[in-house]
Amino acid sequence: MRVVSRYSHLNGEEALRFRQGELWDEIIEVIESVDAESCRTKVSRERTRAGRKLYSPIDMKELEREMSSGVPYYERDLLNILRQGRNIPAVPLVIIGIAP
Repeated sequence: MRVVSRYSHLNGEEALRFRQGELWDEIIEVIESVDAESCRTKVSRERTRAGRKLYSPIDMKELEREMSSGVPYYERDLLNILRQGRNIPAVPLVIIGIAP
């Protein structure tokens, strides 16, 4: 996986990079070490995508179960931040967008 975008709320990224640089390096290292292609195990049977490898929904569900609060929790909080911080305390925050 690779980092494609970052959103820094109240200088969260700067605080993390310069005050706890080792932690930031570890986060980036873990993201880059994830092999997204290993989750492409489903072979499409659609006429227009026949034989194309897709992300397996079963593998994705297993990853969601490992999350502490689940996907809806994170999606709701992301929406609140994008809506100008409603219900979000004034704390530094970093949102990292990743892609295969």
